[in-house]
Amino acid sequence: MEWFTSIVEVLPKLRSKLQLSGLIVAVAAIIAMREVVPQAVNAQISAGAVGVLFIVFGQVFSSLKDIPEQDRTKLLTSLFITFCVFVVALVIVTGVFVSRVSDNPPDKSKSSNSSSSSKSRDGNPPSKDDGVIKPPDTKTPDSSTPALVAAPAQTWHAEDKDGRPYMVSWQFPANCNGKYGLLRVDDTHRCDIEPTRINEPNDNTPFDTWSLWIDAPQGALVYDVTCEPRGQNIIKTRGIYQGQTGMCTGEINGGIGPILMTIKWKQLW
Repeated sequence: MEWFTSIVEVLPKLRSKLQLSGLIVAVAAIIAMREVVPQAVNAQISAGAVGVLFIVFGQVFSSLKDIPEQDRTKLLTSLFITFCVFVVALVIVTGVFVSRVSDNPPDKSKSSNSSSSSKSRDGNPPSKDDGVIKPPDTKTPDSSTPALVAAPAQTWHAEDKDGRPYMVSWQFPANCNGKYGLLRVDDTHRCDIEPTRINEPNDNTPFDTWSLWIDAPQGALVYDVTCEPRGQNIIKTRGIYQGQTGMCTGEINGGIGPILMTIKWKQLW
Protein backbone atom coordinates (compact mmCIF):
# COMPACT_ATOMS: atom_id res chain seq x y z
CA MET A 1 0.00 0.00 0.00
CA GLU A 2 1.56 3.26 -1.15
CA TRP A 3 -0.03 5.37 1.59
CA PHE A 4 1.47 3.14 4.29
CA THR A 5 4.92 3.45 2.70
CA SER A 6 4.56 7.25 2.67
CA ILE A 7 3.71 7.26 6.39
CA VAL A 8 6.80 5.16 7.20
CA GLU A 9 8.97 7.63 5.29
CA VAL A 10 7.50 10.59 7.21
CA LEU A 11 8.03 9.09 10.69
CA PRO A 12 11.81 9.82 10.99
CA LYS A 13 11.19 13.48 10.12
CA LEU A 14 8.85 14.11 13.06
CA ARG A 15 10.63 16.04 15.83
CA SER A 16 8.12 15.98 18.68
CA LYS A 17 5.39 13.90 20.24
CA LEU A 18 2.87 16.55 19.18
CA GLN A 19 3.80 16.05 15.53
CA LEU A 20 3.55 12.28 15.98
CA SER A 21 0.12 12.77 17.50
CA GLY A 22 -0.84 14.92 14.51
CA LEU A 23 0.16 12.16 12.11
CA ILE A 24 -1.88 9.65 14.08
CA VAL A 25 -4.89 12.01 14.10
CA ALA A 26 -4.61 12.58 10.34
CA VAL A 27 -4.40 8.89 9.50
CA ALA A 28 -7.19 7.97 11.94
CA ALA A 29 -9.46 10.71 10.67
CA ILE A 30 -8.99 9.72 7.02
CA ILE A 31 -9.61 6.04 7.77
CA ALA A 32 -12.70 6.89 9.82
CA MET A 33 -14.14 9.04 7.04
CA ARG A 34 -13.45 6.33 4.44
CA GLU A 35 -15.37 3.84 6.56
CA VAL A 36 -18.31 6.15 7.36
CA VAL A 37 -18.71 7.97 4.02
CA PRO A 38 -16.38 6.42 1.46
CA GLN A 39 -17.83 8.54 -1.34
CA ALA A 40 -17.14 11.85 0.47
CA VAL A 41 -13.56 12.53 -0.63
CA ASN A 42 -13.78 16.17 0.49
CA ALA A 43 -14.72 15.09 4.01
CA GLN A 44 -11.71 12.75 4.14
CA ILE A 45 -9.34 15.53 3.06
CA SER A 46 -10.68 18.07 5.55
CA ALA A 47 -10.61 15.52 8.38
CA GLY A 48 -7.02 14.59 7.60
CA ALA A 49 -6.10 18.27 7.50
CA VAL A 50 -6.84 18.44 11.24
CA GLY A 51 -3.87 16.15 11.86
CA VAL A 52 -1.72 18.19 9.51
CA LEU A 53 -2.40 21.22 11.71
CA PHE A 54 -0.94 19.33 14.68
CA ILE A 55 2.20 18.62 12.67
CA VAL A 56 2.56 22.24 11.55
CA PHE A 57 1.91 23.60 15.02
CA GLY A 58 4.43 21.15 16.52
CA GLN A 59 7.09 22.49 14.17
CA VAL A 60 7.09 25.70 16.19
CA PHE A 61 8.49 24.01 19.30
CA SER A 62 11.54 22.75 17.43
CA SER A 63 12.38 26.34 16.50
CA LEU A 64 11.45 27.84 19.86
CA LYS A 65 15.08 28.37 20.89
CA ASP A 66 15.57 30.71 17.91
CA ILE A 67 12.79 33.04 19.07
CA PRO A 68 13.65 35.84 21.55
CA GLU A 69 12.47 34.91 25.02
CA GLN A 70 10.37 38.06 25.47
CA ASP A 71 8.38 37.26 22.29
CA ARG A 72 7.75 33.59 22.92
CA THR A 73 4.63 33.99 25.05
CA LYS A 74 2.94 36.34 22.61
CA LEU A 75 3.88 34.21 19.60
CA LEU A 76 2.74 30.94 21.16
CA THR A 77 -0.56 32.49 22.28
CA SER A 78 -1.28 33.83 18.81
CA LEU A 79 -0.35 30.56 17.13
CA PHE A 80 -2.44 28.54 19.57
CA ILE A 81 -5.50 30.69 18.96
CA THR A 82 -4.98 30.40 15.20
CA PHE A 83 -4.50 26.64 15.58
CA CYS A 84 -7.79 26.31 17.51
CA VAL A 85 -9.70 28.42 14.96
CA PHE A 86 -8.46 26.30 12.06
CA VAL A 87 -9.26 23.05 13.89
CA VAL A 88 -12.83 24.18 14.60
CA ALA A 89 -13.25 25.38 11.03
CA LEU A 90 -12.05 22.08 9.57
CA VAL A 91 -14.32 20.11 11.87
CA ILE A 92 -17.30 22.21 10.73
CA VAL A 93 -16.33 21.82 7.06
CA THR A 94 -16.01 18.06 7.50
CA GLY A 95 -19.45 17.94 9.06
CA VAL A 96 -20.91 19.91 6.16
CA PHE A 97 -19.40 17.54 3.59
CA VAL A 98 -20.70 14.51 5.47
CA SER A 99 -24.21 15.99 5.79
CA ARG A 100 -24.33 16.75 2.06
CA VAL A 101 -23.52 13.16 1.22
CA SER A 102 -26.11 11.96 3.76
CA ASP A 103 -28.80 14.23 2.27
CA ASN A 104 -27.98 13.11 -1.30
CA PRO A 105 -27.24 9.38 -1.22
CA PRO A 106 -25.80 7.83 -4.40
CA ASP A 107 -28.36 6.81 -6.97
CA LYS A 108 -28.63 3.05 -6.93
CA SER A 109 -31.12 2.96 -9.77
CA LYS A 110 -28.35 3.19 -12.34
CA SER A 111 -26.63 0.04 -11.10
CA SER A 112 -29.93 -1.83 -10.81
CA ASN A 113 -30.94 -0.75 -14.31
CA SER A 114 -27.60 -1.82 -15.72
CA SER A 115 -27.85 -5.23 -14.08
CA SER A 116 -31.44 -5.75 -15.15
CA SER A 117 -30.65 -4.73 -18.73
CA SER A 118 -28.06 -7.52 -18.92
CA LYS A 119 -30.92 -9.99 -19.17
CA SER A 120 -33.80 -10.01 -21.55
CA ARG A 121 -37.36 -10.56 -20.50
CA ASP A 122 -37.12 -14.31 -21.07
CA GLY A 123 -33.95 -14.63 -18.93
CA ASN A 124 -31.58 -15.05 -21.91
CA PRO A 125 -28.51 -12.87 -22.50
CA PRO A 126 -29.20 -9.72 -24.49
CA SER A 127 -28.89 -9.86 -28.22
CA LYS A 128 -26.58 -7.68 -30.27
CA ASP A 129 -29.48 -5.42 -31.16
CA ASP A 130 -30.10 -4.48 -27.52
CA GLY A 131 -27.38 -1.80 -27.60
CA VAL A 132 -28.69 -0.17 -30.78
CA ILE A 133 -30.40 3.18 -30.27
CA LYS A 134 -33.69 3.06 -32.10
CA PRO A 135 -35.05 6.19 -33.80
CA PRO A 136 -38.09 7.86 -32.22
CA ASP A 137 -41.55 6.77 -33.25
CA THR A 138 -42.61 8.96 -36.18
CA LYS A 139 -46.22 7.78 -36.41
CA THR A 140 -48.66 10.47 -37.39
CA PRO A 141 -51.01 11.43 -34.55
CA ASP A 142 -54.50 10.08 -34.52
CA SER A 143 -56.84 12.39 -36.40
CA SER A 144 -59.35 12.00 -33.59
CA THR A 145 -56.97 13.73 -31.13
CA PRO A 146 -58.02 17.40 -30.84
CA ALA A 147 -55.29 19.86 -31.80
CA LEU A 148 -54.37 22.66 -29.47
CA VAL A 149 -55.64 25.96 -30.81
CA ALA A 150 -54.27 29.26 -29.52
CA ALA A 151 -56.88 31.60 -28.11
CA PRO A 152 -57.46 34.69 -30.26
CA ALA A 153 -55.92 37.92 -29.04
CA GLN A 154 -58.32 40.20 -27.15
CA THR A 155 -59.09 43.67 -28.50
CA TRP A 156 -60.97 46.73 -27.26
CA HIS A 157 -64.60 47.11 -28.34
CA ALA A 158 -66.91 50.12 -28.00
CA GLU A 159 -69.98 47.90 -28.56
CA ASP A 160 -71.09 44.57 -27.18
CA LYS A 161 -71.48 41.45 -29.33
CA ASP A 162 -75.03 42.51 -30.22
CA GLY A 163 -73.89 45.90 -31.53
CA ARG A 164 -75.11 47.97 -28.57
CA PRO A 165 -72.69 50.76 -27.52
CA TYR A 166 -71.14 50.69 -24.08
CA MET A 167 -72.57 53.87 -22.56
CA VAL A 168 -74.67 55.14 -19.67
CA SER A 169 -76.36 58.46 -18.82
CA TRP A 170 -77.14 59.98 -15.44
CA GLN A 171 -78.94 63.15 -14.44
CA PHE A 172 -78.32 64.69 -11.02
CA PRO A 173 -78.45 68.20 -9.45
CA ALA A 174 -75.17 70.06 -9.75
CA ASN A 175 -75.52 71.36 -6.18
CA CYS A 176 -75.67 67.76 -4.83
CA ASN A 177 -79.12 68.44 -3.37
CA GLY A 178 -77.74 71.42 -1.48
CA LYS A 179 -75.24 69.47 0.65
CA TYR A 180 -71.55 70.33 0.74
CA GLY A 181 -69.02 67.50 0.71
CA LEU A 182 -68.91 64.11 -0.98
CA LEU A 183 -72.27 62.36 -1.51
CA ARG A 184 -72.24 58.68 -2.50
CA VAL A 185 -75.46 58.17 -4.41
CA ASP A 186 -74.71 54.46 -4.95
CA ASP A 187 -71.76 52.16 -5.69
CA THR A 188 -70.99 53.77 -9.07
CA HIS A 189 -72.34 57.35 -8.77
CA ARG A 190 -70.94 60.17 -6.63
CA CYS A 191 -71.49 63.92 -6.26
CA ASP A 192 -69.39 66.57 -4.53
CA ILE A 193 -69.66 70.33 -4.08
CA GLU A 194 -67.02 72.46 -2.39
CA PRO A 195 -67.44 76.08 -1.17
CA THR A 196 -64.56 77.45 -3.28
CA ARG A 197 -66.14 80.97 -3.46
CA ILE A 198 -64.59 81.82 -6.83
CA ASN A 199 -65.18 85.37 -8.15
CA GLU A 200 -65.97 85.51 -11.86
CA PRO A 201 -65.92 88.67 -14.04
CA ASN A 202 -69.19 90.63 -14.27
CA ASP A 203 -70.71 88.69 -11.37
CA ASN A 204 -70.65 89.86 -7.77
CA THR A 205 -71.70 86.50 -6.31
CA PRO A 206 -68.94 83.87 -5.74
CA PHE A 207 -69.16 80.44 -7.36
CA ASP A 208 -68.74 77.01 -5.78
CA THR A 209 -67.17 74.00 -7.56
CA TRP A 210 -69.22 70.84 -8.21
CA SER A 211 -68.21 67.41 -9.52
CA LEU A 212 -70.11 64.29 -10.64
CA TRP A 213 -68.57 60.82 -11.16
CA ILE A 214 -69.73 57.62 -12.86
CA ASP A 215 -67.74 54.37 -12.63
CA ALA A 216 -67.87 52.07 -15.66
CA PRO A 217 -67.84 48.25 -15.17
CA GLN A 218 -64.69 46.52 -13.96
CA GLY A 219 -61.98 46.39 -16.62
CA ALA A 220 -63.61 49.09 -18.78
CA LEU A 221 -61.75 52.00 -20.35
CA VAL A 222 -63.75 55.26 -20.52
CA TYR A 223 -62.97 57.27 -23.68
CA ASP A 224 -65.69 59.95 -23.82
CA VAL A 225 -67.60 62.09 -21.30
CA THR A 226 -70.32 64.66 -22.11
CA CYS A 227 -71.79 67.08 -19.56
CA GLU A 228 -75.00 68.94 -20.41
CA PRO A 229 -76.18 71.64 -17.91
CA ARG A 230 -79.96 71.87 -17.62
CA GLY A 231 -80.29 74.84 -15.31
CA GLN A 232 -79.21 78.42 -14.65
CA ASN A 233 -75.99 79.78 -13.12
CA ILE A 234 -73.88 76.72 -14.12
CA ILE A 235 -70.67 77.65 -15.95
CA LYS A 236 -67.34 76.20 -17.08
CA THR A 237 -68.72 72.68 -17.42
CA ARG A 238 -66.27 70.12 -18.76
CA GLY A 239 -65.89 66.34 -18.94
CA ILE A 240 -62.85 64.35 -17.83
CA TYR A 241 -62.17 60.61 -18.17
CA GLN A 242 -59.50 58.49 -16.54
CA GLY A 243 -59.38 54.70 -16.52
CA GLN A 244 -62.83 53.28 -15.80
CA THR A 245 -64.21 56.56 -14.36
CA GLY A 246 -65.85 59.51 -16.08
CA MET A 247 -66.19 62.93 -14.39
CA CYS A 248 -68.12 66.17 -14.99
CA THR A 249 -67.12 69.33 -13.16
CA GLY A 250 -67.84 73.04 -13.25
CA GLU A 251 -68.89 76.05 -11.22
CA ILE A 252 -72.33 76.92 -9.85
CA ASN A 253 -73.81 80.06 -8.33
CA GLY A 254 -77.09 79.41 -6.59
CA GLY A 255 -78.45 77.22 -9.37
CA ILE A 256 -80.42 74.07 -8.69
CA GLY A 257 -80.59 72.68 -12.21
CA PRO A 258 -79.38 69.16 -13.00
CA ILE A 259 -76.48 67.94 -15.12
CA LEU A 260 -77.11 65.29 -17.77
CA MET A 261 -73.90 63.25 -17.77
CA THR A 262 -73.07 60.54 -20.33
CA ILE A 263 -69.99 58.34 -20.43
CA LYS A 264 -68.85 55.90 -23.13
CA TRP A 265 -66.32 53.13 -22.61
CA LYS A 266 -64.63 50.16 -24.23
CA GLN A 267 -64.42 46.55 -23.05
CA LEU A 268 -61.65 44.06 -23.74
CA TRP A 269 -62.79 40.73 -25.18
